[in-house]
Amino acid sequence: MYKDDPMATAFGQPPSRDRKIVLVIPCHRPSPELPGIVSGVLGHENGPQAVVVVDDGNGPVAAPILKELADIPGVTLLRHAVNMGVGAALKTGSRYVLQTWPDAHGVVSADADGQHAAGDIVRVIETLRQKTGCVVLGVRRFQVAPLRSRFGNVLTAMLFRLLAHRRLSDTQTGLRGWPIEACARNVCLAPNGFEYLLECLLAAREPFVEVPIQTIYLDGNRSSHFNPVLDSLRIYFVLLRYCASSLLAWAIDACVFYPVYFATGNLIASQFGARIISATAVFFLARNLVFRSNAPVAKSSVRYAVLAGLSGFVSYSLIRFLHVHWGFAVAPAKLLSESALFIVNFAVQRAFIFTRRGENEKSKAYSTATND
Repeated sequence: MYKDDPMATAFGQPPSRDRKIVLVIPCHRPSPELPGIVSGVLGHENGPQAVVVVDDGNGPVAAPILKELADIPGVTLLRHAVNMGVGAALKTGSRYVLQTWPDAHGVVSADADGQHAAGDIVRVIETLRQKTGCVVLGVRRFQVAPLRSRFGNVLTAMLFRLLAHRRLSDTQTGLRGWPIEACARNVCLAPNGFEYLLECLLAAREPFVEVPIQTIYLDGNRSSHFNPVLDSLRIYFVLLRYCASSLLAWAIDACVFYPVYFATGNLIASQFGARIISATAVFFLARNLVFRSNAPVAKSSVRYAVLAGLSGFVSYSLIRFLHVHWGFAVAPAKLLSESALFIVNFAVQRAFIFTRRGENEKSKAYSTATND
């Protein structure tokens, strides 16, 4: 929801300039407006203490703009030798903040395409200082947004609400404020592209605070590097892979459950046998292809076995309830019960079973720091 007065104090405390905020800007094909925006933000009395700009493999084309940025007092320029994606750039910048300013209160990220006004960046910084322990999002009004921007946001907002059971107005905004504890968590997430933006929101444990900002689109938003089709598919691909693996699990389960049930009439034996075989077959598929987890196999398999057991018990209970009390035939009762558990199983597997240890180290090999 929108906060009508983002400048209001939180928990009875006024904003403090002593709460150090660092602005991180992932920079690929930067706008010529960017140096002016950065200067305006740094010059504001409530602006950040420092700015970290990550050159994400721009090459010589953007050299004049990057040189102008590097010459601004308070700006640190980090470089990727090759373009690695917005997620990798944000992780590089956030990791540098964690190492250089361990006492920082938080990090605010902003895009490099000139579509975040200096005043809006400062408002997010001020709100992050006030709202201790909250994630602050600068959200746009999509009534005036180009069609491709509305398209991408509507889809990701629906997916986010489905997976996280939390509603956000703008899941694709690049203007975000993160408490320092959340930054430490975000640098350990795997994605390096645009899907990283959604992944950070899904991993967030903190409350969200939305700050309305100007909706600025330059030249019909042609400067945006977000492809509404390809990048949306990347964002949703983990759910699509999960759907495919779930269909395979359902097929294996059905091939065991129905023959055993119709041959014996024993619902417990049918459900137990089907669940063991389907869970065993799908475990490695989910670990290696769906969630691409690098968590220890032993630990993941124990947790997965517990989930499979609990899911099987709940499914059995639902089937029996629908069959005995509501008169459903066993086949449709099983279909309904498994459908009801679909999203729950996805959320549990993603959050607690098939997690990733540590961050993708690839960005370390390509990043160098230049302090100015």
